[in-house]
Amino acid sequence: MAERKAWWEILRDQFASRGLLDPESERVQEAVQAAPAVQRQARGLLSLDPQAESDAVLEMGLGSLPGVGQAMAVRDLERARRDRDPVAGALAASNFIPFGSILSRMRRGGDAGEVAMAADGNSFPTEIQPPKDEPYFNLEGLTTQPSRKVEIPRYEPPRGAPGYMQRLEKNQKAYDQVLNWARRGMTEEGLGWYNTDALRGEFVKEFGEDVGQKNYEKYIDLVAATSAGAKTPANAKIASYYYQQAVRGEPAVKPLKGSGYGHKAQNLHFKNAAEILAGGQLDPIKNPKRFTFGENLKGNWDYATVDKHNVRAFAIASKDPEFINSRLADPKATPKPSWWNEKKYGAWDAESFNPREFVQTKKVKWETIPPTWFKEAPTKTDYKAFEDLNKRLAKDLGVAPAAAQAALWLGAGEVTGLGSPPIAFMKILEERLAATAKKRGITREKALKDFIQGKAPLAKNKQQPVQDGLLSQQDQGSMYA
Repeated sequence: MAERKAWWEILRDQFASRGLLDPESERVQEAVQAAPAVQRQARGLLSLDPQAESDAVLEMGLGSLPGVGQAMAVRDLERARRDRDPVAGALAASNFIPFGSILSRMRRGGDAGEVAMAADGNSFPTEIQPPKDEPYFNLEGLTTQPSRKVEIPRYEPPRGAPGYMQRLEKNQKAYDQVLNWARRGMTEEGLGWYNTDALRGEFVKEFGEDVGQKNYEKYIDLVAATSAGAKTPANAKIASYYYQQAVRGEPAVKPLKGSGYGHKAQNLHFKNAAEILAGGQLDPIKNPKRFTFGENLKGNWDYATVDKHNVRAFAIASKDPEFINSRLADPKATPKPSWWNEKKYGAWDAESFNPREFVQTKKVKWETIPPTWFKEAPTKTDYKAFEDLNKRLAKDLGVAPAAAQAALWLGAGEVTGLGSPPIAFMKILEERLAATAKKRGITREKALKDFIQGKAPLAKNKQQPVQDGLLSQQDQGSMYA
């Protein structure tokens, strides 16, 4: 008596007999060529492995093209067989009937990653359980300084530090104020912000010491490369997108519009990421902030990432008008100060406003000056001088320069305009991992493994926005640009 075939075997054989199993079949290729802009993503839709950030509208649209819908159904049938999920198999088979792909997409939870409701109001059954609330990463010893020692070259101004920096170095009152702010930030979140040893351990566990270290550093380099203007959760996610290409040995490709990995500064992100993927690195002389940021995350804490909040803390404490800009960095996003008196100062015109001149000619209380009026970033000639001040702080606090800088960022946040929650990088990555697992209906371990192996980047999380995140260049962003 012949052995009875399983449901998926019967359907598979039927589809194979029609030439629908091969993603490279002529019918599929014709459909893919009909949409060249999504050719790359279309191939991903036919993969037997779950794909990251799948676009529901795109998938439904491609499913309506001749041959592609059936090929996608076969893909889903094979996934269902692997997962031992007969419900998913039945819904995959429904891709052969009108609206079947929509039902299947609803069952998978759509872009929100939630279990959809059937017509009778009951949720579709699933064996997949949402991830548990407890953290995945073991972050004991978060504040312990790693042992990485790499020398970072610095630009030495031929004529020494600018005059305003020389005045700042002698301003003991300003230094004491900054020191007090830094002491305020001496918490686990501040002192442990840069510690990513737990993430490194996961890479080593997956690939072994040599390859694991190499891939871990590649991801961190991409975090630094894509940090401009990006809030921390977005920064970690965007870097993971380019990391997938790095693992596959492919050149950098800009994310498609609507993919969730784009950004207003994505041209700069792409330029920096392309350099990393081509085997290069950020220039420590031309780009000291981002280069040092990456080194700090890798465990090299002997240097300081001098960001805009670091500059602002010293500038505000100094009460030196030369630290105030002569033009607003972002006029359109800079509101009129609450104390602005139009009868006294005239109509507010952000485009032509000169903050430095205003402060120097008007009687303005220094404490009321908005942080957005101050310098946005260190210059080529003053970076080292700012870093030396951070090293001085570190010595007085008894911590490493990177930890001192992060503590100051946290402790002076109220006066520098920081609006982000005081969360260490690894805890932000933990939240990103949880969001990815929830969205895709998988465990955090699976989400992390897919990311590290280069199978799927980290997902976006619409439910948990972070205001003024840690890695941004603009005021709505944060610390490291």
